[in-house]
Amino acid sequence: MIYRFIDQYQSRWPVRVQCRVLDVATSGYYAWKGRGPSQRAVANQNLLQDSAHGPWRISHSPGMAMAIGNDFLASLGLVPLYVPKTT
Repeated sequence: MIYRFIDQYQSRWPVRVQCRVLDVATSGYYAWKGRGPSQRAVANQNLLQDSAHGPWRISHSPGMAMAIGNDFLASLGLVPLYVPKTT
């Protein structure tokens, strides 16, 4: 989080000054800057992209939203939490 702050404000204050004030190594900042996104960040991004088309999409019918969620749970081999009544 500190490195992200430094990166965000590097146009306002020099990186070296921010690192000294925040008591972090300048080399640590540049090492962070050179790394790609973490596996967790990539997984989170994939979840966000999938959620637009998955069981979390907004539905005007609570029953439909639950049924979509149950289909998703079943596809993972999990027991659905709620089974809608058929009329």
